[in-house]
This record gives sequence, C-alpha cells and structure tokens, in this order.
Amino acid sequence: MNEAFKVYLSRILSENQVVLLQGIGVLKLSHIGAAIDEYAGTISPPRDQIYFEPSEVVHLDPVLVRIVQIIHGLSREESMRRTEAFMGSLRMELDRNLRLMLPKIGSITRSPHGDTFFTPDATSQEYNTSFGLPRLKLPAKVAAEQQEVTMAQIPQPAVPAASMAPTSSSQAQPTR
Repeated sequence: MNEAFKVYLSRILSENQVVLLQGIGVLKLSHIGAAIDEYAGTISPPRDQIYFEPSEVVHLDPVLVRIVQIIHGLSREESMRRTEAFMGSLRMELDRNLRLMLPKIGSITRSPHGDTFFTPDATSQEYNTSFGLPRLKLPAKVAAEQQEVTMAQIPQPAVPAASMAPTSSSQAQPTR
C-alpha cells in the first residue's frame, strides 16, 4: 500500500502545489517565469520547479487523507489512521536508508549529520517539461549605429486634405 500512497503524493503536488509530509517536511511546486541569460545568450522558457522545506510538520496533509478516504471507501477516522501509518513508514524509510524515493517527484536524503536534502526526479516529465518549450538562442547583438532610426526612415501617415482646411475665425477664437 505504501507505493500506492506515494503515487497519490505526485498527484496532490501537481494539483495543489503543496504536500505535507508529516515529520519530514513540505514539498512545494513553484512556477518559474521565463528568464534571459545574457551571458549564455539564451532565453529559458517558464517551468515548474519542486522545492522541499525540511520541517517537523505535525499535521497530516488533508488532501491526502481525503483521497485515501474516497479511493479506499474508508471512514475519516480510518483514513487518518492509515495516512498516519503511511507517514510513519516514510519517516522509517528515511531514517533506515537515509533516502526516501518518491515516484515522479524525487528523492529526499539525510546526511549522517542529520541534514536533509531534496533532489528532483530529472526523468519525470510532469515537472521538468518547461511546458514543451525549448530553450532559445538570443540573436546576435546589433551595433548601436544600426539601431538608430532617423525621422526620414519612418514612414509618415498620409493626412487627408479636408482635415488640413483652415477653420473659421469664430471657431478658432474664443469669445469674450
């Protein structure tokens, strides 16, 4: 059942942008806008990125509890109990192996000193796609003298002759 519950985490993250991992931390999905790297001469497309904040979260993720309740046809209390057991097994896996693999999300590792790190799953197409847009190469810089445009080079709009007709003096001069 643990592997099935792990799959739920990916779905919750993609739909709600946050997943609480009781006693471990919080996974967050953040949207990164397009960026220009002038040094490399590229434009990176917008993308989603997963962040992990280690913390001693004491609450169960309410969305996970509800999904377990609905999918498995359980009462709320039983769903909370199973979700609590699942979170306990995740903590135990991390403590025992110093690594916790979450499908389509990434891995959480713990150093022997107790520091916790997150590595996103580089093979997951769900969060690393940049919405299908490629990185673009910027065009070569144009010299300043090539950028200048004189007024003679700008086409002037044609003005109809009727709009240039003089106005009567009564319209042009305000009355006192």
